[in-house]
Amino acid sequence: MFKRVLIANRGEIALRVMRTCKRMGIATVAIYSDADVRAPHVAEADVAIGIGGFTPRESYLVVEKVLAAAKRSGPTLSAKGMASSRRMQNSPALLQKRV
Repeated sequence: MFKRVLIANRGEIALRVMRTCKRMGIATVAIYSDADVRAPHVAEADVAIGIGGFTPRESYLVVEKVLAAAKRSGPTLSAKGMASSRRMQNSPALLQKRV
């Protein structure tokens, strides 16, 4: 079973994933942009890592920033949102090279 999950999402979906993880005894890691520093998902996470930037294009959608946060937090699983998945279509090759 997973011990820690990095949630590369924000808003209600991130909160639902975090609450489910907590019920299962899994620690959560949130990433956040400068604009989201006081967002509910940041407060609810066990660990929160700032990745800079104000817009999603400057933060959540920058694969290198998400990967750096993942390496820093040491999750055993990463969960990202559907919007991020669609926008990061080239990320599998990048992930394979970096992880």
